[in-house]
Amino acid sequence: MFNAANANDALVKEAEPIHQVVQSASHMVWHDFRNRLSSHTRIYANMADGGVITLWGRVSSPFEGDKLVDLAIRVEGATNVVNNSGMK
Repeated sequence: MFNAANANDALVKEAEPIHQVVQSASHMVWHDFRNRLSSHTRIYANMADGGVITLWGRVSSPFEGDKLVDLAIRVEGATNVVNNSGMK
């Protein structure tokens, strides 16, 4: 039986976003990254002033999400990539 006493036990916790620190030299500009991202119609990206790129939306497979993170890491000026994308 569901009641207020066990309500916290019933909540489903979402996974924490994956933070990827950029460790290599950048190879593409933000404009080129956005052009490549246009083929992924359910993924959106934003780059903050500090160089943090945030990805969100839906991917069709974990491989697609990893590929997008690998692309984002290569963006010039990127310092960190936060992947908030999830499976559809």
